[in-house]
Amino acid sequence: VLVAATESRKTEAIAKACSKAGLDLEVIEPPLLAYIRALYRRMVAAKSDRNVLLITLRDQTLTLCVFVKQAVDFISTEQLRTQQPDQKYLLEVLAEQISSVIQFYDLEVAGSSKNWEATVIVDKRDKLPQDAEEYLTEHAHCEKIHIRDNQNAFQDTPLAFASVSSPGDKEQLPSVVAVGLAMGLLETAGSQPCVNLLPPHVAQKRSLKRSALVAANVMAVLLAVMVAVGTVPSMM
Repeated sequence: VLVAATESRKTEAIAKACSKAGLDLEVIEPPLLAYIRALYRRMVAAKSDRNVLLITLRDQTLTLCVFVKQAVDFISTEQLRTQQPDQKYLLEVLAEQISSVIQFYDLEVAGSSKNWEATVIVDKRDKLPQDAEEYLTEHAHCEKIHIRDNQNAFQDTPLAFASVSSPGDKEQLPSVVAVGLAMGLLETAGSQPCVNLLPPHVAQKRSLKRSALVAANVMAVLLAVMVAVGTVPSMM
């Protein structure tokens, strides 16, 4: 069972903004699930011989997700203690977190693989030094560690060379979160973790709107059939 919680004011603000823009909001989900969906195929599914640790670092939020036997086994999220962390601080936090997770599974989880591979995704590559992979591999005692950002996260997906045009006609890679959300609409129900944080009253309003639209379409079809067969009552 995967449970998520958020402040209702934030999700309601998102729903309100989408409504004003004329957009039909289907899902609000934690960014981690979109990352998992976009990167799962090669980052996790192809690593059956080891445990996989996915870490996302966005703003001051650090999220860890452990995959055991290709399935989500543990998720943890915490806020960094400083608002403007430097590279040294981030490296120390990452090394400590990765090492703690590996030690816990080695000591407490029976039958857990002793082989580990970790992927750290940062919103900006310059948050970490260029030698971050070597530092973390040595200090976190992890066999393989990869550092990714939004510019190269797609090398593990079929959309590795996809691009979009910005207002200044500058070619940019699409957001990995946006791609993961889009992929969620194509998946069979239950094939990946799913959490929808859409406010209940928004979902209910959307359902009523959809039902009203279906009813209007049915009435229009019935009226058209009645006109075609000449059974429409004459107006007095």
